[in-house]
Amino acid sequence: MIASLRIAVTIISFECILAAALIAVPAAADQPNSRCGVPPEYVKLAYPLPRVARLLRDRQPLKIVAIGSSSTEGVGASSSRTTYPSQLQIELQKRFPASAITVINKGKGGEIAGQMQARLERDVLASEPQLAIWQTGTNSALHGDAVAEYSETVGRGVDLLRRRGVEVMLMSQQYSPAFEALPRRLVYMKALDVLATRDQVPLVLRHQIMEYWITSGQFTGPQMVNPDGLHMTDQSYHCLAVVVAEMIAGSVKD
Repeated sequence: MIASLRIAVTIISFECILAAALIAVPAAADQPNSRCGVPPEYVKLAYPLPRVARLLRDRQPLKIVAIGSSSTEGVGASSSRTTYPSQLQIELQKRFPASAITVINKGKGGEIAGQMQARLERDVLASEPQLAIWQTGTNSALHGDAVAEYSETVGRGVDLLRRRGVEVMLMSQQYSPAFEALPRRLVYMKALDVLATRDQVPLVLRHQIMEYWITSGQFTGPQMVNPDGLHMTDQSYHCLAVVVAEMIAGSVKD
């Protein structure tokens, strides 16, 4: 009862923050590709993906495994086709029609970093992908896991994937009422950012991207996040896929 009341209060506060933010930010119509638009710095890869770029440039097949928790599995989506990994495959295929693009969804709701790291061999490496996109951090923050252990676990996973020839992208937490209610959320976000910088791993800035969609007027809160206050919708999963596809496509242009 108390937990439900806290979430309800947080959602109300979240909507108030959004309303205030919309007053100060230009409308989405001023942005290119306004429905899924983001600032250029959110799309540009901080670190290269040379193997992925070479395959796409040479019109070769590309296999990607998306590993993560419920956001990757697609909780909140209306069907498996509207999850972000499924939409990512569609968006990449549009951009690279000469390459056979495969995106395998290995999301599992509720998992923390250690559980995902434990199944990298089975669920990622066994598929022999060239790229893994690892979405992590929300559940660790929700459960209050030790930040240092979280960071070390993700670092070990990244190292394992790279040693086996798989390039890696990381994806940060979502901007949502339930996540914004967590007092230590910024600590987990910072830990992932520090790890990505230290190990030179491209990071999908999902939290900043989703916040921008709200403040730019491209989404309202209910359009972007389900009534549970945590999971994304068909529309926001699609836009997330568009942004990730643009990031990967940028590796070919660089």
